[in-house]
Amino acid sequence: MWRRLGRGEWQTLHEALDNPDGDRLYAVQHEQACRSRAEREAAEREAQRPVCIACGQRFTDDRWNAVRGRWKIETDGLCRPCLDAHRERAEAASAARYPPPTSAALFSRSALRFGH
Repeated sequence: MWRRLGRGEWQTLHEALDNPDGDRLYAVQHEQACRSRAEREAAEREAQRPVCIACGQRFTDDRWNAVRGRWKIETDGLCRPCLDAHRERAEAASAARYPPPTSAALFSRSALRFGH
């Protein structure tokens, strides 16, 4: 007869070595360890997620993947909405700096005489 630690009753050697609760306990502990590891990895990933330098929002997965897989450029620190706003401002500034020619300016006499 054997007495196992944590058990109040005496057991035969075969019962003591069989350990039927050990498999269930191991499965529960393994499941808890897997769950806690997944939570820890998710928390580490979120801690590494960059934030927008303009508004402070965290990047979405799509934006983060787009930024990670290429050479660095000046707009990499912007989230998608701030990047769109930045591009609109740049296009507006470019259009204000270089206005498109009007049809009257294309066919004026001075423009035609310039070619002679």
